[in-house]
Amino acid sequence: MNTTISGTVSDDGAEVTKNNNCIFGTDNEVTCAILILTLAICLEVTGTICMKLSDGYKKIIPSIFVFVLYISAFSMVPFILKTIPLSITYAVWSGCGTVLVSIISMVFFKDKFSVGKAISILGVAVSLALLNYFENEGVSDVESSSGVTDQKGNITAEATL
Repeated sequence: MNTTISGTVSDDGAEVTKNNNCIFGTDNEVTCAILILTLAICLEVTGTICMKLSDGYKKIIPSIFVFVLYISAFSMVPFILKTIPLSITYAVWSGCGTVLVSIISMVFFKDKFSVGKAISILGVAVSLALLNYFENEGVSDVESSSGVTDQKGNITAEATL
């Protein structure tokens, strides 16, 4: 069975276009996934802040928010993984979450600031940028080796199953 993939999902030779109904009103899958990932990170960071505010789960309202926000954040991940690879999703999620929580902790909870902490936060940001760069570099290698793209720049490939 030959299957053609060109920005569409294809089973048994019939092309089926993807329905891009993003909650943010964009038709671009990657943009939608990035926006959902951003929202998930914000929910997870807010849940982490609520964990601090819950005082070891002694305060009921922040404690409830911890669970609601974490469940909300993690329930978005499967939608993100349809478009963004797991390695990138998890690295961005954990890296951005770590940076945001560190900064919020220093500003609002008076955690100590140090040069070492600032360098570490910068290191996380640089690591994320490098990971994204090398991930995109790998995609470029695949695109150039396949040599077949349509007018919209989508890769078209044939696979025999």
